[in-house]
Amino acid sequence: MNFNDFMVQNCIVDVVFPNTTIYTKHNSNIYLQNPNMICLIIDSMSLALFLPSHIGEKFCFIKKSILYDDDDNKETVSDYEVGYKVKVIHIDQEWDTRKWSYTKIQAFYKILHIIENKTPEEIEFMGKEHEICYSDYIKIDIPFLTSLLWNSHIY
Repeated sequence: MNFNDFMVQNCIVDVVFPNTTIYTKHNSNIYLQNPNMICLIIDSMSLALFLPSHIGEKFCFIKKSILYDDDDNKETVSDYEVGYKVKVIHIDQEWDTRKWSYTKIQAFYKILHIIENKTPEEIEFMGKEHEICYSDYIKIDIPFLTSLLWNSHIY
């Protein structure tokens, strides 16, 4: 299966990739064949966010979903779907995503350098204290980060 088949199979309309190189820009299939990648699909937005494991596991929800799936042989994570090596996690329609911002999630990699080692509370504090440039701060989706337990292991 190719990337277009994956998008149709998972009802994806838009995809957010890590910063691309010349090689990855024209070869989306490498994300599907990489066991060190996680694809977070937000069903209500028809949006997929591809994350290297190093970044994806900063979301404690994702990390625990993968561990739960591995430890208990559950099907929380569609790990290694037929023809794919990427771990696929669906945020289904049961989730309340009304406070999440589609455009801010699309900009996830543009602000990653600011949030990578910060909790949502630290990010909010830095925004209020003007330690983060306002034009960057408004691109950060705090409700999204909080819902998926971004860097909650730091506490």
